[in-house]
Order: sequence, then structure tokens, then C-alpha cells
Amino acid sequence: MRHEFVTLLRDLEHEGSPAVTHTHPCELEDIWAYRFPLPLSRIKPKAIKTGNKYYDQILPDLPKIGYKPLQVIAKGQSGTIILAQDVREGTEIRETECQPVAIKLHSGKRRKQTKADDGQGRELADEILIHKRLQHQNIVSLLNTILYQGRTGLVLEFCESGNLESLLRVHDARFVSEAIARRYLRQLHSGVEYMHLSDR
Repeated sequence: MRHEFVTLLRDLEHEGSPAVTHTHPCELEDIWAYRFPLPLSRIKPKAIKTGNKYYDQILPDLPKIGYKPLQVIAKGQSGTIILAQDVREGTEIRETECQPVAIKLHSGKRRKQTKADDGQGRELADEILIHKRLQHQNIVSLLNTILYQGRTGLVLEFCESGNLESLLRVHDARFVSEAIARRYLRQLHSGVEYMHLSDR
């Protein structure tokens, strides 16, 4: 059985046209589906909604601080994750292409600087401080933080191949072979072990 990396590219100039599939060898012997159109610089600007009125007010101002929001890629109880481009000077990966990032906007109302919120504020600050110190190939990197009108956003490394749930979805039985699972478990163990050792 052949395993490969699958990239689905939409024709951005002709809406409704079928996606073009490109396949690439995959060292982990699995299959990923990449569903975001490339190059990102060709995505036409359009208003996006997170479902959170506080962050919907922030999105139009993100380019002013160096991030061009493109689309919502995940939503959950803890917040919304947006695919964006890092358009700050010096972050280009090619002459016409900018680095993709994932911006996590935490759900909830604006944080006020009150005594009751001091504990929560310290907890978030500690989380950011710890995450910034973690530098490991199997841990998503925290690249920057956004502080805007009393709210905090995290600028994270964009994992273009999705997550483990994405991997399971492309397998009819929703499970992978023991050999493939072993490789992922090694990576998970490596990341968790690094965090424990870093805490000493």
C-alpha cells in the first residue's frame, strides 16, 4: 500500500472549479489532506466572523499589527483559531509569499484588571511564559502574543497538515496501523518528556 501526502488546491480565480490534487511522499507512511488554497497571497480579502462579537471587532485591525486574517480554521469552547499571514517586515518566505500562522483568540469577555481577575490573569501569563520557553520539534511554537483592548491572542506555528483527528478521518475505519501509531506515540512521548525535563 502506498502512503502519501495529499494536497488539494482550489483554483482561486475560477470559483466552482474542482480542486487539483497533488501527492507527495510522506515519511510517516500516512495520508494527510491539506485543504487550504495555496499560495495564501492569492486569497481574496473578505470579512470573516468568529462568532464572538469581541473578536469580530478586532479582526479588521489585525493587519495594523502585522497579521492578515484569512479564514477561521477551528472553533471550540476555549476559543477560535484563525489562519493568518504574518505580514510583518522580514517574515516573508518567498518574494510574494508570507509566513502562515495560526492565531488563537480565547473565548469570553474582555478581561478587566480587577482584583478578582488577578488569579486568572497570572494563570494566563504563566501559560504564555512557559509556552515561550518550550522549543521542541513536536510542540507547537508560540511565536507572539497579541494584547488588544483587554484581550489576549496567541500567535502560534501553523501546522499545515492538520491534526491527528484529520489523519483518522482519511481512514475509513478511523484507525491506523500499529506501526504508524507507534511513530506518533514516539513523537508525543518526546514532546511530553521534554516538557517534564524542562520543568526541573
